Amino acid sequence: MDLDRVSTDALAAFAVFAEHRNFTRAAAELSISQPSLHAKVARLAASLGLRCTSGAGGRSR
Repeated sequence: MDLDRVSTDALAAFAVFAEHRNFTRAAAELSISQPSLHAKVARLAASLGLRCTSGAGGRSR
């Protein structure tokens, strides 16, 4: 786990994603593209030694 690489921007993006549990709606709230948000969340997960999983219907867990 590399906590030095965790940015506050990535944590804020994840917090919005966690609230919506939907990349598209979270990206819209953050005014960024869905792929950009997904990349931020994936980088955050990787820096914490985790991996992203997606569920059906565009919802992620």
